[in-house]
Amino acid sequence: MPRPIQEKFSRLFDDAPQVPYSVIQGVFLSEFGRPPDGPDGIFEIFEEQAAASASIAQVHRAKLKTEDGSERLCLRHLRRELDFEAEARNAMRTAEFVASEKRLSHRVYIPRVYPELSTKKVMVAEWIDGWGRGGPLPADRFRTLKGGVKAVMETMVEMFSAQIFDWGWVHCDPHPGNIIIRPHPERPTHPQFVLLDHGLYVRVSETFQRQYATLWKGLLTVDFDVVKSVGEEWGIGMPDLFASATLMRPVKFAQQKNGLENFDNMSDYERGVVMKERLKGFLTDTDKMPKALIFILRNMRIVQGNNQSLGSPVNRIRITGSWASQSLAAAPNLSWTRRFHEYIHHLIFLVVIFSIDVAFWTTRLKQWIKLKVGLRGEGFEDELERMMRDFAKSNFGVEIAEGVFEG
Repeated sequence: MPRPIQEKFSRLFDDAPQVPYSVIQGVFLSEFGRPPDGPDGIFEIFEEQAAASASIAQVHRAKLKTEDGSERLCLRHLRRELDFEAEARNAMRTAEFVASEKRLSHRVYIPRVYPELSTKKVMVAEWIDGWGRGGPLPADRFRTLKGGVKAVMETMVEMFSAQIFDWGWVHCDPHPGNIIIRPHPERPTHPQFVLLDHGLYVRVSETFQRQYATLWKGLLTVDFDVVKSVGEEWGIGMPDLFASATLMRPVKFAQQKNGLENFDNMSDYERGVVMKERLKGFLTDTDKMPKALIFILRNMRIVQGNNQSLGSPVNRIRITGSWASQSLAAAPNLSWTRRFHEYIHHLIFLVVIFSIDVAFWTTRLKQWIKLKVGLRGEGFEDELERMMRDFAKSNFGVEIAEGVFEG
């Protein structure tokens, strides 16, 4: 898209024009037969001014009628014909998954949903105060909590890795407007990650989970045969481009021919012809490609942008790869022999990818030194962005604006 539109979209989290209160009141009368507040209203207090507004829905704060009047709620009104009852079910299911995962249950929180006060057009959920609502994640605020931005991003990457590789239940819109960081209610010095907006999820099968985890192990060990094999199962050719799109960093296999054209000397028409042929070579059978892959790549792309916006405090690639390898060893219904074999391979894998951590910490050291002398320090994700921009130009002749991957 043109640069002005890119810049607008990068900031448009939840500040769309608001629906008038008269429309909201009409929805309540239609859905419940009662107004939002007042003597016969559903809530003790209902704020007419929306706390946030996006293209699909907007959020109002309200107080539930209870004995002590202490319940604060977040109410979302639907603009379009979608289903908030489905979103409420998604949120409750995600909360169950989080509660069952000991590595995340104390670090992640899903706001409570009130299904008895929710319909297809209105959803009532718990209001959460914290940092990050409605804009870029504020790194300076996070530094006041134990672990700072590193703890926040570790939780984010691990949570979405668990969704992809263990739960098979993936939140597809984890942009900063859907994330809140707050001090943990029981441990105020520690951060707690709050995930909002559960309208868009994708289910993935155990077969896909196994294939995707195997793919990540193959990518990080530069195993051409594994990447090629999974790609063929999904109707995807050109393993180097497939690997690069998955890791979101340039990958070249020794077995893969370079095949680069000199795009600088081509006309726009000639570039278009070459790009069309490359796309045909990349997607060899669109019927085989898992549709969930599109949503998962979107999820990972946004998580990468979040990490980049916070200065790349964690090695996202190593964390994701480690979780993928662990999920293969912990998969259900494995024989003891097979499980032992997988755990041995998992330990070997952790040793092999140590080089990725070395590269990450080398970049972090350079970043720290530059910041100390007053220069802009380029983070790990910044380096990957620059490399991907070069990759896009050399492989497709596409000029990608600097900073396009942020947010």
